[in-house]
Amino acid sequence: MTAIVNAYRVDPTLQEIIRAKADGARHLPHTVAIQMKLKLELQDCEIRNSLVYFRGRLFIPYDDDLRKDIVRRFHDTATAGHGGKRSTYYLVSQQYYWPLMTDTVAQYTRSCVVCRRAKPYRDRKQGLLHPLPVPKRFWTDISVDFITPLPDCTRFGRTYSYVMVVIDRLSKSQRFIALDSLEVDAVVRAFVDYVWREEGFPTTIVSDRGSQFVSHFWKELCHRLGVTPKLSTAYHPETDGQTEVANAGLKCYLRAYTNYMQNDWVDWLPLAQLAINNRENVSSGVAPALATKGYLPRMGSELVTEDSPITDARSRAKQLLREDARGTVKRMTDVIRFMQENLRWSQNKMEHYANQHRQPAPDYRVGDKVYIDARNIPTMRPSRGLSAKNLGPYKVRALPNRYAVELALPDCYKQVHPVFHPWLLHLDADQTARPNEGVIAEKHPDGEHDYYVDMVVDCRIDKRRKDTLTNKKGMLQYKVKYTNSPDWNASPAWQDYTDLWGAEEAVEDFHRLYPDKPPPHELYRDLALYLNLVAAYSLGRDDVEVVSVLDSCELALSPSHSLMAQLGPGKVAQLRTSVSKQKQGPEG
Repeated sequence: MTAIVNAYRVDPTLQEIIRAKADGARHLPHTVAIQMKLKLELQDCEIRNSLVYFRGRLFIPYDDDLRKDIVRRFHDTATAGHGGKRSTYYLVSQQYYWPLMTDTVAQYTRSCVVCRRAKPYRDRKQGLLHPLPVPKRFWTDISVDFITPLPDCTRFGRTYSYVMVVIDRLSKSQRFIALDSLEVDAVVRAFVDYVWREEGFPTTIVSDRGSQFVSHFWKELCHRLGVTPKLSTAYHPETDGQTEVANAGLKCYLRAYTNYMQNDWVDWLPLAQLAINNRENVSSGVAPALATKGYLPRMGSELVTEDSPITDARSRAKQLLREDARGTVKRMTDVIRFMQENLRWSQNKMEHYANQHRQPAPDYRVGDKVYIDARNIPTMRPSRGLSAKNLGPYKVRALPNRYAVELALPDCYKQVHPVFHPWLLHLDADQTARPNEGVIAEKHPDGEHDYYVDMVVDCRIDKRRKDTLTNKKGMLQYKVKYTNSPDWNASPAWQDYTDLWGAEEAVEDFHRLYPDKPPPHELYRDLALYLNLVAAYSLGRDDVEVVSVLDSCELALSPSHSLMAQLGPGKVAQLRTSVSKQKQGPEG
């Protein structure tokens, strides 16, 4: 209330209203009504303790910081619960009033970082569908994917666990290849044996970002063969949607024919390939086998009589040899043109229906700040349902093409490919706010930050490792949140207890709150003080002051807090020293 009273003293508009009420005026002063664009009647205003109440609600002065602070109290607190713009406006409007309050509340809630991270977006998927161009020839443009893992199936001394699915993007012809490994050399060998030796080298290969396709060996091989790899963006399987559909079709076939133990699926792959390639493709309107061979291979279930049409491959081949060469070429050209037209028609139809449930993506620019949908980002927190729905905001670093956005991700997400499709991104409110309106989103100044331990959130014993100091089995680890590190805090990683020298208070607070967790290290307190002393000397500090002497003869420093924690989250600070512990007297 003190801030409101002080703001009243310097607000000329409210002072004019108070004087008008005191003078018994019938209307609001003309200058105030015109300049401030106020549309209110004086009979709706009441003066209490030199404050203006409009229809029973306190009129807040024209102070942006004061108004935003009021909105914050009705939005950020635990009793308010980070509500939306309507619920927040309802709470604020019960007691306060100012012109354009709805805009202030809407801008605040739209710019709230906690809301942007914690709440899912309900709007339509961003980014319209842009189908890949229709190929011009058979097997020049292919797509690749894997079905993993499948039950082990041993044949001829080799145990298979994976299926590689290769599709010609024009004819829709499919190849199903059993693999015993997903290593890049096994994948290349399968390509040579089952695809390239029959169809030649393709021009483009569409795939996801599997480790095989991002390896240096694969990239170098494609470069030498003149093949352009087209990798999908992070967590965007729609890039290779037809292979995903083919995977589902193959799984349906195998479900119908494999035995109870499901260990004979390798035997069914050739027949599955024959059956699927003999079907008419919905998009092209032609069966893949008919498009590439000129005939449908016999399936063994045809009705064969003396008067029946020629159906076997050998007779069909003889008939083709008797035909005029020009007619054969024309017919094959017509088939390809027919398939291309059907594919374009199917793509246009698919694009039309898909875009009915999408919205155009914003025109992203380098330097924009965006949030990432966190559904696919790995997290170390116990429950994904209680984790953040969105991460960020992060800056746009580059625009590889109009369908992809590259972000400057923090070091804790090194395992995540930084290029995303727009449908996983949401523009920060900074880029959509009106010029004269402030943004409430929390800001950090550019440059380096000091990282101090804020709080310890979890603890465990990693039984796979040995303690680096005691050489005993089991390494004590913590999850820690740091100040000035929102990206790290969204999903903190496990750190060894040796990383937290200088943060004894945070560790003790955690164990006091969670006594059921593994206890603190038996040497933690003494070693922490000891290493703080060594760190102080190694940093050339001349303000070291001995303040206490412990039974184990380590010395405490003043100041000693956060000497190690300042190195930053995730930075291991292990000091190797040969300084021996010696008993010391009270004088140090």
